Amino acid sequence: MVKISLAAARVYLRHRLEPERSGTFDFMGLPAELREKIYKMMLVYPKRGLSVRSSYRGVLKGLVLTPGRPGLQIDDFETITKHERELICLPKMCEVLSILQVSKQLYLEALPIFYRNNLFHFSSLRVLEKAMDFMGREVKKMIDHMQIDSESICHYEASFRRDCGLATLFPDLAPKTLVLEWPEQGFRMICPCDDPTFVKGRTSFKKNAGLADFVALAQRAEKLDLRGNDKFKTWLERKLADSMKLITSGEGNVKSSKEAVREP
Repeated sequence: MVKISLAAARVYLRHRLEPERSGTFDFMGLPAELREKIYKMMLVYPKRGLSVRSSYRGVLKGLVLTPGRPGLQIDDFETITKHERELICLPKMCEVLSILQVSKQLYLEALPIFYRNNLFHFSSLRVLEKAMDFMGREVKKMIDHMQIDSESICHYEASFRRDCGLATLFPDLAPKTLVLEWPEQGFRMICPCDDPTFVKGRTSFKKNAGLADFVALAQRAEKLDLRGNDKFKTWLERKLADSMKLITSGEGNVKSSKEAVREP
């Protein structure tokens, strides 16, 4: 009696049952539901922030998965090092999206899956501005989940608003989930020696023209998560209360009435 090993039997059966395929595989012949599952396996990443590069150093290239709560108060080397260890470097964006070059039909099917299912994390408005420069209007409208961080509320005066182009960047954005994270010390860049009148003008929400763009963006979002500076959260919640939009208590719990607004 001749004994046949399991490995030999597997090779024989594979040859008999699955002969080598000649030509190309008809991927587009698969059902649309199955193609969608394959696209998601390729293009949808874990629910962390998908960023273009590192928030604090320009040495990383390509896409980066940032921690869910990276935090903005990074004051010492140990914290910076820990943050960089938590980053997951991915291939360049052109490599990740190379499948879109196969055909126009595949492009139209796969592109929305990438932009609608990933959380895009912008570590500053400068990073947001640079990323938006590479996106067309229709692509911007596809972004459903995004997080925008800020280093200081003082930046959003009229001159910065013009330079950074907030008025042109934001109108095309209408995310389903919007996370706004502000530093606890929102005005820490103000010098204590500055003239009180100057400081008051720089730290006034009412006089900060650039913040109006954030109010409009927050109004378009279906779900809003405000993190960080309590004064800014309270001010923005009051603005949103007038429009009866979904707002949060600052702790991720969604509420939907004017009574949800926290008093200072």
